[in-house]
Amino acid sequence: MALVLIVPAALLEAANALGAALGHGPQSYSIALSPSGEAPASHFGLNLVEPDQAFLAMLAGAGEGVMPQGLEFPAGDFAEVMAGLISTDGEFFAVATANGLRIVEATQ
Repeated sequence: MALVLIVPAALLEAANALGAALGHGPQSYSIALSPSGEAPASHFGLNLVEPDQAFLAMLAGAGEGVMPQGLEFPAGDFAEVMAGLISTDGEFFAVATANGLRIVEATQ
């Protein structure tokens, strides 16, 4: 199962900080997206190919407003990221397209 997570660009810094706090590194959301596929990016995404059960449980709890115990992260930022997060299982391109987004192609 693959899990797709997408956040608005305005939440990128907080979402990456949350990813780092959860042990996933500081640049978790690295796929730039926009409605046209051109810069600037309006959203950023990540694709987890095999998410662990603890992460899936955290997402389920967060969807109900529950912040993981012991997480050292500002509660307000956590709530804001969770409120703006698109989270679903599936193929990345299909999920992005279903949400009106395309990958921003790099220009040379």
